[in-house]
Formats: sequence, C-alpha cells, structure tokens
Amino acid sequence: GSGAAKWLGSTGGGGGALAWWPDGTRVAFSNGADVVVASADGQMLTNLTNRPDTSDAGPVWSPDGMRIAFVSERTGNPETYTMTSGGQAPLNLTGNPADDLDPAWSPDGTRIAFVSNRDGNLEPYPLSAAAGTLPQRETTTEADESAPAWAPDGPQHAYIPDADALADAV
Repeated sequence: GSGAAKWLGSTGGGGGALAWWPDGTRVAFSNGADVVVASADGQMLTNLTNRPDTSDAGPVWSPDGMRIAFVSERTGNPETYTMTSGGQAPLNLTGNPADDLDPAWSPDGTRIAFVSNRDGNLEPYPLSAAAGTLPQRETTTEADESAPAWAPDGPQHAYIPDADALADAV
C-alpha cells in the first residue's frame, strides 16, 4: 500500500532475486542457503527448506501459487526441484549429474523450462512439472543459453544466448 520499500532480510549472497506470489501478498527468495518466503509487508519470514547441509536458491512460484520451483544442491550438484508453497514434498525433477538451473514455469503451470549443461554447454530444456518425463534439448548451438522465459500464451519460450560464445562460433 504505502509504496515504501521493506527490508525482508539478507540474501547472504543468494543472488537477491525476489519471486512474487501471484496475488502479490508474499515473496520468495534465497538467503544464500535456503528458500525463504516473506509476507509482502515484511512481518513474517518462513524458511521453507531449512537444510544447513546444502544450498537452495532461485525460487519461482507456479502460476497458481501452489508450488515453488527452485534449484538445490542436496544431491551434490544443482538440480531443479519443486515443492508445495508451504515447503513440503520436495521433488527432484531433473535427477542428472549435470547442472540443472534457472527454472521457469509455463503460464498454465504444467511445464517447467530450465537450462542444463548435460550436453556440454548450457542449453534450455522444457519438461513436465510432474516427475518422470525425460527433458528434450531445445537448441544445439555452441553458445551457453540462460534465463528461460515462457510466452504469456504458453507453448513458446525464449532464452538468453551468450553473445561472446556466439561471436566465437561464427
């Protein structure tokens, strides 16, 4: 309401990106080790992952606000997970020895795009938000791609290519 900025806590080197809940009443962020949800007024902080032995980061709300996608290193390398908005039922969607990063929900909440270096460099992969589907690589460039984002109407998504690698490949 007032337009005043609120301090929600330290990100502890966790990147500092905030993910707003669809109705704007809560935000999720990483404090450098865990995924934390705060009320928009800063009055309530809840640690959703609370795992001192690992790093959880990059939370992104599903469009309906019922689930959060995030990246966790609890298996020893970065994997894309989902959990309920209350922090229950963490589910490893990617389960691969490669780094699986930057989750992004499709507008209808049925798919998640992420980037992975499982084929040698960072490439975007979409997969079902339910476990058990094998992701298919979307590009075959020599450049690293990052930050996948879905079109508002759903089926298409975009990503950011590494311009230096593209210039080197030409």
